[in-house]
Amino acid sequence: MMKKLTIKNEKGFSAIELMSVVALIAVLSAFAVPAFIDFNDSSMVREAAVELMQEMKLVRTMAIKEGQSYSVIFTPGANTYSIGANPAENITVAANLGLYGTLPTKVIDLQSRYSGRVIFGTAAASVPTSAPNSCACVGAGAPVAFGVANTLVQNFNPDGTIDEPPGYALITHPVNNNSYMVKLSYITGKLELWKWDGQLGDMTPTASPNCAAAQRRNACAWTEVR
Repeated sequence: MMKKLTIKNEKGFSAIELMSVVALIAVLSAFAVPAFIDFNDSSMVREAAVELMQEMKLVRTMAIKEGQSYSVIFTPGANTYSIGANPAENITVAANLGLYGTLPTKVIDLQSRYSGRVIFGTAAASVPTSAPNSCACVGAGAPVAFGVANTLVQNFNPDGTIDEPPGYALITHPVNNNSYMVKLSYITGKLELWKWDGQLGDMTPTASPNCAAAQRRNACAWTEVR
């Protein structure tokens, strides 16, 4: 006796269903891709700021270890900074710095390292003052402002301290304006990292030299990153 062959009718996707799925993917991508790009750009700015802070900490350590002054020299126009020995603290040109330990002067080029998406500067109108225990604001005029005699050079003494008033370096994205600030807060060489909250108007906190710690960590629309 012959068995009856049964053919199952398996239904596939119709052209309309496939087109609907493709359209849905396109809509989701339109929202997801820009958000991912913005997140990636913001991450780059933070990475560059953290790297600068770590490099400055290392410079301070090198100065103490070798018993001679070390310097970080900034060139904001080229978006670079250089690190090396500066025994007499009289070198102000990056190319003239001494050895970085046993290696040539170390140069960090933000432009090439981050494909032009990280530069020195900020769109913020003001930044927290570098004065210790203060939540007052100062104008954000220059992208790098260390010391007084030469604001583009930060020297670290053999004991790890700095001679001039504390200052800062600002790092940002040239389009979306995400900004971070690496700030020297004390002559002891203490470094802090701050993030701009993106309020172009900027807040004006109480300009008291002894304001609360919470205010100091959130001043002028900047928040200290802990």
